[in-house]
Amino acid sequence: MDKAGILHIIKQSESESLEFKTSFGKEVIECIVAFSNTRGGKVIVGVNNDKNIAGITVSDETIQNWLNQIKQNTQPQVIPEVQTIEVSNGHMVVFDVMEYPIKPVAYRNKYIITGDPQRTERFDYPPDAIREIVVNKLIARAFKEIGLIERYGSGIMRVRRICKEHGINEPKFEEAGNGFMVTLFKKKSHVTDNDTDNDTERAQIVINLIRKDSKITINQIAKKLLVSRSTILRDINKLKANGQLRRVGSEKGGLWEICLKT
Repeated sequence: MDKAGILHIIKQSESESLEFKTSFGKEVIECIVAFSNTRGGKVIVGVNNDKNIAGITVSDETIQNWLNQIKQNTQPQVIPEVQTIEVSNGHMVVFDVMEYPIKPVAYRNKYIITGDPQRTERFDYPPDAIREIVVNKLIARAFKEIGLIERYGSGIMRVRRICKEHGINEPKFEEAGNGFMVTLFKKKSHVTDNDTDNDTERAQIVINLIRKDSKITINQIAKKLLVSRSTILRDINKLKANGQLRRVGSEKGGLWEICLKT
């Protein structure tokens, strides 16, 4: 875009796709990440919030250093197009940011949806859950061995917890060929902590863990499922009451015995 086009843009107010900054720093990178996670936009450095052109002093080396900072502090790495515009009191630097095809983009391991903390946009799917699914290679192993979780597979429970906190239905895990498939849902969930289905499903996981290790402790189960000890104790008491589980021997030296197939 030529100088006239940039000057025309500056006459507009800041928006969800346009930000003005007087200097380069953390806030510029945060805006770039926010635009990458939405529909793209422009960050113009050398202009204040009143749309006055303050100008800055830059060189080719300065621009390269800025691009390196952006690249090193974003994950996946973002490299925006950059343009310098000469003005009477120095230069303006325009970062043109495209919407990133694979979201979410993070800045120093933090996800930013908009640069303005007052805005209320959010992802349909929780970024932390997506990241957990992508980076946790052990989820597949966990899924294959016991259906939902095993000693290395706490990632599945984290995905489930994150989705619940995000207010959407829990993801669906299912086998697909030689691997597995995770389905995330946009639909908002109205499930409460005391939901019967959740309790039943967690109890099944408890049974699976005990089936693999009859000497596993309540604390170990709670740690694997990322819930409190009292929650697991309640689940075990229900399983005992239903005749599905019993304790043989002492709490420290004994073991669990599954009474019925589940």
